[in-house]
Amino acid sequence: MQNILDQAYDISLKALRECYQDQGIIAGKRKFDDYWARDAFFAILGSLSANDLAITRTTFNLFLNHQNKKGQLPRRIDRTYVGLKYLGLKLKRKEPNPRYTNSLFIAKTLDQNSLFVISLLYYIKKTKDFEYMERNFNKIKAAIDWNFLHYKNDLIHEGLFANWEDTVIKKGNTLYTNVLHYGALKAFIDICKLVNYDFKEYEEKAKLLKEKINEKFWNGKHYKSTLSKKKEIFCAAGNVLAILFNVADQKKSVLIEKFIKKNINTIPMPSAHPRHELWRYSILNYMRGSMHYHGGFSWLWIGCLNVIALLKMDMQKDAEELLNTLASKIVEHKNVYEVYHEGKPVNKLLFKSEVPFAWSAGLFVFAYNRVKNDELKF
Repeated sequence: MQNILDQAYDISLKALRECYQDQGIIAGKRKFDDYWARDAFFAILGSLSANDLAITRTTFNLFLNHQNKKGQLPRRIDRTYVGLKYLGLKLKRKEPNPRYTNSLFIAKTLDQNSLFVISLLYYIKKTKDFEYMERNFNKIKAAIDWNFLHYKNDLIHEGLFANWEDTVIKKGNTLYTNVLHYGALKAFIDICKLVNYDFKEYEEKAKLLKEKINEKFWNGKHYKSTLSKKKEIFCAAGNVLAILFNVADQKKSVLIEKFIKKNINTIPMPSAHPRHELWRYSILNYMRGSMHYHGGFSWLWIGCLNVIALLKMDMQKDAEELLNTLASKIVEHKNVYEVYHEGKPVNKLLFKSEVPFAWSAGLFVFAYNRVKNDELKF
């Protein structure tokens, strides 16, 4: 009989593969059955560690084919008429429709370009497909260069609802987006080395960015979600990613993990602590009973990344304990869900947690294989 960890792996891999479509990885099977960039690029890490190589390249090709002239990759590529879903109708489009901004404020999202460069480096490490990298190098460079078009005070500056926490009213310099940009810069430098491209300019920019993140966001205990002086929010994803991408040194990493253990040591992990002010939540989320979608609800994928962060810090026992706890939640509910509340998938009248959810399923597969000493490492 399989142990809980292996059962959860099988469930997660099945959930991930259910999100494979002819042109790439979709975010989910019910309401999010379109090609969402951030979901797909995080999920790809699981696909790669499971040796599902063809779907990763197919997904990259889809987004590269829709990269605009300035270098921006789409935030989302629609397979369906998304607006009709709110009326209970699901109608497929004849051709995929790329979207480059959010729906409400015409703000350009910024994390998809960074995630593309990061996940592509993992593809190259896994496959040694240097021909693909060289053929697309100009597009890869355009993707990283596009990020610099959105600088203010030596940091990326984003508009309203442009973050992954796109139900929360905030804008400006955010931790999550800037840490991902740093991770992408380091990944691009590695890619430059493989093609013998001069990377000194990017190395200098990465060094400055790291200094600015530590100068502006660190508060002595953790990195703040934004530079707002009104309320210091702990951004779980941004802090864990700061450990993974070496933005945080060992001392800061230990303090971050202590903060997590003391304040948000729940399974799954909420995205913010304390919760954002009530006025920051979008009216749509109030209407459908999901106002704490970002902040109060919890996410498996953040915990999966934290497993890898603990491994990076040589905290093997803690990493294994966390992975087993995440596994028990997956086995308990027999699938990988989008968000949880009080340990259960959200199931409200007007809002139900997406299932299967590729983002979390892929990162559980990735974390499982990292614990098993897979060669793909942050």
